[in-house]
Amino acid sequence: MVDADTPAPAVVAEQKHRKLELQTAVQKFNMTPKRGVEFLKRSGFVTQEPESLANFLQTTGIGLSKTAIGDYLGEDKPFNISVLAAILNAQDFKSMGIVDGLRSFLSIFRLPGEAQKVSRMMESFAAKFASDNPEEFADADCVFVLSFSLIMLQTDLNNPGVTKKMTKEGFIRNCRGINNGQDFPSEYLIRLYEIIQSCPFSLNEDDDARLRAASQAAQSVAQKLELFGKEVDGILNRSKQLLEQARQKRLPWTTVSNAEVVPPLFTVASWPMLAAFATVLLEGSQSAEQLRLVGPCVQGFRHGVSIAARFGMHTERDSFVFALARFTHLTALKELQPKNIECIRALLSVAVDEREYLGPSWRHVLRCISQLSRLQLAQMKTHQDFQFFKYSDTRSADSTTPSSASTEADGALRRASAFTLMSVGSEDDQAELADSVSLLSQVDIERFNLAAVDDVFAQSADLMTGMPSSIS
Repeated sequence: MVDADTPAPAVVAEQKHRKLELQTAVQKFNMTPKRGVEFLKRSGFVTQEPESLANFLQTTGIGLSKTAIGDYLGEDKPFNISVLAAILNAQDFKSMGIVDGLRSFLSIFRLPGEAQKVSRMMESFAAKFASDNPEEFADADCVFVLSFSLIMLQTDLNNPGVTKKMTKEGFIRNCRGINNGQDFPSEYLIRLYEIIQSCPFSLNEDDDARLRAASQAAQSVAQKLELFGKEVDGILNRSKQLLEQARQKRLPWTTVSNAEVVPPLFTVASWPMLAAFATVLLEGSQSAEQLRLVGPCVQGFRHGVSIAARFGMHTERDSFVFALARFTHLTALKELQPKNIECIRALLSVAVDEREYLGPSWRHVLRCISQLSRLQLAQMKTHQDFQFFKYSDTRSADSTTPSSASTEADGALRRASAFTLMSVGSEDDQAELADSVSLLSQVDIERFNLAAVDDVFAQSADLMTGMPSSIS
């Protein structure tokens, strides 16, 4: 726990900076491992000691490419060889079978395509494994040959391009006399064969890629259901692992009272929050539990817009306003449900409360207001929007004017709406604002009468407290 007197914004900013540096370092390493390692050293993520880099390369969850790790460890450079040795020294192969030991070693990286690199890496593994299991194997050469045989068996059995698969008898023949001139028992080699056949060496990344490819290629419903079950199981297993890792870590809490930390935190949290709110509102069920969740989600949209708008986070603000406007169903030919009514009220409330900060997001609000106005006008069988703007210079004295009781907030809403109509009229979505474009084509923008906007939106003034009977 950091004390309240600690300059928390500076701490959070430094942590964010370090995370960005780490992402840069990972990207550099994945592109060119040598340059990535140099950047890691300059940035202080690793020291000059091989053990430091070895620990870093085994860090999960930061996006390191297994292929890049394999290419780097296979290089014939003293420091690279030292890093590979440090990784192997951290492994404990005692009382471990050859398949399990090889699986553990190969889980750290993807074997490079260059034969010399593979040979160097397998020689290092063989030396370490033979040292930890001197009773089982005669020497390191035996482990080296057997490991290579297992890798070749893995490729042969699991490569769809190989039509004639290696048999058990063929595998036994390949392993004759490798244990210092002696043969391994046939039962032992058959057991190794069956293990590789049923559970081949594989990286998690490769498993996910194969599963995605199979899902795209699936044709029947049964295949899709089977693959869906596998994907769900994989997600659950990864979630359990992440939760377990979170329980084991005891990260310090930072107490802050400065608003400077809000933007970086909200940038990270906003997208999962938006996805969660949208998922609930997209649900077609009308169960009591579903309806209970609608209120908090709509409030989440309102708060999300407020935070993003007031802190100048334009992308997040526009995304939240756009999503909220979509869930009103005013711009779609869909039945309005109670949750859509709540979204309409929330959107109009946001328009009043955050009127000075919405910027281009006003276009989404205006579309909804326009649709509401149309519904109300249709019910009243009166004029459409553009007819309210057919004002002449010789306006009659008894012409309708906005009520003097309009609040300052309502006036600001309408004025912002007018200027937004003018600003979006030149953009791609002018087709969706046909009424507004028609309006602007009839009015000189330089001498635009703002009172005319009051006339239009005065028709929707009561929407802030209640909905027209036609949609309620």
